[in-house]
Amino acid sequence: MLYALARLFRLEGADRWLFTLGLAQAGKFGFVLLGFSLQNHVIPPELAATLSLVVALSMLLTPGLFILYDRHVLST
Repeated sequence: MLYALARLFRLEGADRWLFTLGLAQAGKFGFVLLGFSLQNHVIPPELAATLSLVVALSMLLTPGLFILYDRHVLST
């Protein structure tokens, strides 16, 4: 989705990938929002667990994706 938005706004080449990677990470605030939503019974605990995993994985994978960006996108 972010890549499509980058194309829509006519970002080119490496800037398009940097935009996509920079906004893809969910971040620590995602845990705060999940905790608040769970505490106020907005989402069920099973969904909160799954979403916590997604947030954690996005935070784990983002540094590696930036390394790949530096090595492959910027070198072409």
